[in-house]
Amino acid sequence: MKSKITETLETTETIETREMSEKIKEMESLILGIRMFCAIFLSGILAIVLKIMFLIFDFFISTGIVVKYIIFICTLAVILYLSFSVFRTFLLKNKKIALKIVAVLLILFNLAICYSVSEYIYPFKREAKVTLVAEIELTGDERIGRWRVDKWQAIYEEYGLYPASYYFSYEFLGRKLNIEFPEMDLEKYTYIVTYGKKIKKLTYNPWVTILYGDGAAEGHIVFEEDFDNTKVYLYRLKRTRIDNPEIQ
Repeated sequence: MKSKITETLETTETIETREMSEKIKEMESLILGIRMFCAIFLSGILAIVLKIMFLIFDFFISTGIVVKYIIFICTLAVILYLSFSVFRTFLLKNKKIALKIVAVLLILFNLAICYSVSEYIYPFKREAKVTLVAEIELTGDERIGRWRVDKWQAIYEEYGLYPASYYFSYEFLGRKLNIEFPEMDLEKYTYIVTYGKKIKKLTYNPWVTILYGDGAAEGHIVFEEDFDNTKVYLYRLKRTRIDNPEIQ
């Protein structure tokens, strides 16, 4: 009799233990889900803040490079930490396929954000590689004055939240100087127009932008010595938002 009672009690305890274990697992899954949601939400907020921060810095704020860089690195470090935390917690420890898929998407999202701002990792002046596309000779009476050498201009297309180079119309310049520019691929390249002199070196710093303009980086050109008042030169470089701060 005692044996049957003991077996019944043990069976009851086993069922209760199993039920309790299942409830604990459900709670753990719920907690993991909440943590996942918080990580996704926080990463998204940080990514948006990072993008807004660059827009504000580019267009309106002349804060020193050091301050900008510290804010940038701290925000980026938090995003990367969240990605690592999600990878460790949800990909290695959790068995639910749905959470694994969401974790992978979150990590890819964070990596995309990091890649989109990767140019800002190096906060110093760098040299842009330019290629001469065309030497356009003036055929009319118009000539290039030496004063115009420093008035070089950039041509780039609108993308993202940034406007096109609306300070310069190469169509208008072509009509004014009675010249015709070759076809330009603005989806891949930025173009630079110089007057009378060829480019020796073009440098810029992505952290130093033209304030209250179109947010492009300030470009600085060192020209070759030779001057030809009958030539307009067209260069191209990998699509980068660089412009001349002297004409803004």
